Amino acid sequence: MDAYALVQEDRPLWLHSRGVVSIQDPTAGVLQVYLNGMQYGDVSRLRELMRTEIREIRFYGAAEAQQRYGTGHAGGVIEVSTGVAAPSGPIAAEPSPPAPPPAPPPFDSTRARETRRSRASNSSVLKAEEFEGSTAIDVMALVQEFRPTWLHSRGVTSIHDQSAGQLRVYLNGVSAGDVSQLREIRVSDVKELHFLPAAQAHARYGVGHEGGVIEVLTR
Repeated sequence: MDAYALVQEDRPLWLHSRGVVSIQDPTAGVLQVYLNGMQYGDVSRLRELMRTEIREIRFYGAAEAQQRYGTGHAGGVIEVSTGVAAPSGPIAAEPSPPAPPPAPPPFDSTRARETRRSRASNSSVLKAEEFEGSTAIDVMALVQEFRPTWLHSRGVTSIHDQSAGQLRVYLNGVSAGDVSQLREIRVSDVKELHFLPAAQAHARYGVGHEGGVIEVLTR
């Protein structure tokens, strides 16, 4: 419902804190939020911005953030734009003739592969045809190469169950243990991998899966 949950779901890497980067200014490495170009506060303020009001969210790394907003932004900036973009030019005008379509760029097989990998990086599924030709030996290395965001731990989510936030591994529908078990499974045996976030993991495997589940299906 809010901007924090939206970023956490679709761009979790944006939320990784750099920690303290300056003794003189302990807040220098804190991720900052700007709302419609104005400083809004730290990353916790994202929880106050409702998803329905958001038009666009951008992330700037340390170098870009300091170039755009000055020093003191070593932790990066998340820029939130709200509302609907205002129309430019006259309200009513004669329609201009359609421009001819641009000539297609020359085919670049390397770029095509990179584009496919980039699009697939947000997927919750990793199929054999995508990682065919990978030099990874075990599934841990395979996930690190193709789906690194799957491995982000949520940390401890319950004082009663210290392992509740850990990522779990299921092999052909059977619990195999924590994420370290991926090192025991060879890529040559794998047909498909699935990632289930907390809600889906709970629906499929019950409570105690707040850290999500990686499902491994073998050939």
